[in-house]
Amino acid sequence: MQHPISEIPFAKEDMIGHLEEFYHLYQHRPIKNNHGGQMSAQLFYSWYVAKKLQPAVILESGTFKGQETWAFEQT
Repeated sequence: MQHPISEIPFAKEDMIGHLEEFYHLYQHRPIKNNHGGQMSAQLFYSWYVAKKLQPAVILESGTFKGQETWAFEQT
């Protein structure tokens, strides 16, 4: 199902419902200092989208320290 760019395809309530799960996951992240890469807000959205869509393949175009790769593996 395609959505217009201006439409958020996820329910805000569902995203809020996943914050606690992400919070506990983030506490155990392997890279504590990821300045220059994704921090918690950006990482939450990347993790959430991967969790909801469950893609068979994820292609990353460059990595900083691998924090996002780790988050994808957790989904």
